[in-house]
Amino acid sequence: MGHAPGPARRRHHYSPAVIAKVWKRGKPLTSQWSSKRAIKDPLEWRRDFFGYPIRFGAYGDRDSLYGWEIAPMVIRSRDGTKTTTLLQPLHWLSILKLI
Repeated sequence: MGHAPGPARRRHHYSPAVIAKVWKRGKPLTSQWSSKRAIKDPLEWRRDFFGYPIRFGAYGDRDSLYGWEIAPMVIRSRDGTKTTTLLQPLHWLSILKLI
């Protein structure tokens, strides 16, 4: 399954410790009947910020249906005086939406 490459940009290389920490920020996959019980192993499967399912082993793989990358999300305070950058796990399709 070939995908058109996204816009040229510098890719970040993160350490395995950072990748694992960011992975935990994803939401566990839960069934529609129970929001408390994970239906798949949360060490391998999560949902990104937009709800796309992602798989830990597909990090950086844009040819995978469950591929994901690490994206910085900027959070601004209501009055606009403070900003915080938070790294999030995002499905590669989510990243294309943000560009």
